[in-house]
Amino acid sequence: MAETTRKNTDVSSGKSDEVIAALTILESLGFLLVVSLLTASDDISQMEIANHEMAHRLRVNQGNLVANAINGIKIVTFEDAKLQWRREMILKRLYSIHVALIHSHTTDDDTTADADIQAISDALASHAASIRSTASTESWQELERLTGSLENTLRLHRIS
Repeated sequence: MAETTRKNTDVSSGKSDEVIAALTILESLGFLLVVSLLTASDDISQMEIANHEMAHRLRVNQGNLVANAINGIKIVTFEDAKLQWRREMILKRLYSIHVALIHSHTTDDDTTADADIQAISDALASHAASIRSTASTESWQELERLTGSLENTLRLHRIS
């Protein structure tokens, strides 16, 4: 009879060892699953941060182009008070654009905005650089048009 009890104990001990092993394997798999999900989530978060920082650097560079345009326009002086006032109004608008670009926060659909802003900022900077030599009425109208176009693009993409 002692042998039967020993066999029953060995069988029940073997079954409990199998249950413990199965639970340990399930816990390990669960832990690995949770760790891999957290790692993937962290990788996605790090990519989003890197993309945001890259977009912010692009906006800062675009703001610097506007700052270059501002510096180019500041050099031009007029004796005519009307043209001087016009220049000051353009400068004021460009300052607000510069601040908006430097301090902007990006959203998911900013790729089209960045292309538009970059094109207009490039045109604005090159036109402002050439305005010193040709300070005609048409060149100031073009400068006002580019400034207005950049303001509208920023407003359209809610960059302020």
